[in-house]
Amino acid sequence: MAGISKRFEQLLYKVSIKKSLQTIFITLFILPVILVSTFFIIYLYNTMLDWERENVKTSMKQTEEVFNSTLKEVQGFSDRIYLNKQLQDILLHEYTDIQQLYDDYASLSFLENYLLTFNQISNYRIYTDNQTLLDNSFIVKVDESIKTTQWYISAINLKGKSFWMLKKDEYSKKEYVCLIRSLWSSKDSRFYGVLVVNIDPNNINKKLL
Repeated sequence: MAGISKRFEQLLYKVSIKKSLQTIFITLFILPVILVSTFFIIYLYNTMLDWERENVKTSMKQTEEVFNSTLKEVQGFSDRIYLNKQLQDILLHEYTDIQQLYDDYASLSFLENYLLTFNQISNYRIYTDNQTLLDNSFIVKVDESIKTTQWYISAINLKGKSFWMLKKDEYSKKEYVCLIRSLWSSKDSRFYGVLVVNIDPNNINKKLL
């Protein structure tokens, strides 16, 4: 009986030593590694998250600045078209002499030059109800399908105030962010057209790179 008790005590002693070693190993090695790894991962995650947030904020600010600059310059361009007296006179004139029409169109070379000056613009159209004019890449005679569109009606109702929208160009068949405004004579406030200025997306992308 005494021998059995002694063996039992020895077994308990051995088990106790083994568990103690395991506890010491876990406490001195595994647990610190787990804690350090956990804190490092949390720190790394927060650092990467903060870095990503800063990048997003910087990118959004840059995008906002580019868009604001582009919109301001396109607005300025539309003002130049709106106030151009020579263009007003031609678009308001009822032509009966085709040669006079050709001569007057030849004097509108500045319309092409504007595209070279304002590289933010992909193209622009001036839609007119004057059926004595000829269509070209800048001047477009309207028909009923255009007159009944919401953008055309809204432009007239806004009396020269500009607005922005996404619109498909009738010629290129591409969608553009565009400025739209109606045009009115500075002399007698007669309506003579609707200007649509299509922004060049490639130019904006280059500025953002």
